[in-house]
Amino acid sequence: MPDSHRLWSRAQMSAVEQSELDETQENQGSGEVTAQDAGRLLGIGHAKLSRLLRDWERTGQGLRFRRSRLDQRAVLISRKDIAALREQSQGVSMQEAMRRLGVSRHKMKQLIESGELPLRENPLHRNKRLVDQERYAALLAERRQLHPNRAGKEETYGD
Repeated sequence: MPDSHRLWSRAQMSAVEQSELDETQENQGSGEVTAQDAGRLLGIGHAKLSRLLRDWERTGQGLRFRRSRLDQRAVLISRKDIAALREQSQGVSMQEAMRRLGVSRHKMKQLIESGELPLRENPLHRNKRLVDQERYAALLAERRQLHPNRAGKEETYGD
């Protein structure tokens, strides 16, 4: 009986929806998903996903994709590329580092400008830059050595 429901609901789909479903099922073995599924996997909306796809077309950076052979409007994205993009966007944000280090915005700006705490771009969120993991860990360890009684406490500035 559940199969008959699946057939009925499939019959109600448009031709484009059917081809996308067929292609998604066909490409699950090859590890590709539609743009809509990629957005869900990355936890981003249509606008950010569109920006990443446009960036790929223009500059070769962003989220690599290909057009479906069955429907040129359908965009397919490799699961490996999605995983790589998620990995690149992992890290500690500037705000989180500032809070955990217990420094003010001014001190954070000095650390960044002096090169003590390098930043990198976050590919998913343009306005949220990420701090260098190794330098951040070293500064955090140094802070804990200087202030051992405050190791568990985190001061908050600028909230």
